Amino acid sequence: MLIASVCLTVSGCEGSQSSDGPEKGDALSGGNHSGGTAGYPFAAVGEKFWFAMPLSTNVSDQDIEITGAEILDVPRGIEVIGYGAYSLDDTQGIPLLVSEGYVHTPKFGKFKDYSDEGFTVKAKKVSDFLYMAHLRVTGSIQTNASKCRFEYRQGDVMYTQTLRCGLELRLKKK
Repeated sequence: MLIASVCLTVSGCEGSQSSDGPEKGDALSGGNHSGGTAGYPFAAVGEKFWFAMPLSTNVSDQDIEITGAEILDVPRGIEVIGYGAYSLDDTQGIPLLVSEGYVHTPKFGKFKDYSDEGFTVKAKKVSDFLYMAHLRVTGSIQTNASKCRFEYRQGDVMYTQTLRCGLELRLKKK
């Protein structure tokens, strides 16, 4: 099923930094997509979903290369099967939250996955690629996911930046 419940609100960005890891970045914005929540209250144990992480917008004056992304606060009851980065041309837009097997769900397994090689987002431009999280429901889900971390390179420096990403899945009530 194609499900999306989006509320557009103003949201900020958070960064993370460690003394021996990437620098804290601020070149990305998730735009309106980062301010909403995609949800589905009728999930079943074993059901698989694809969740669209925020569409990267490079707000800086230099190109960046996105090299990875992940959900930081995956709720208990949800397992991450994997992540992929796909061309918006292939996905024909942004499938915010889609159930695997639904007739209108993009065929991610047939698309080129750019997550291993990374992709460039030009300065002051919105990305042509979208990170998707492939998820499986494993049990009761009581909390939401709300933080997605992106890794990117700008020049010779590696950065991480956390953007808000809203995911609300719940099991169907019996």
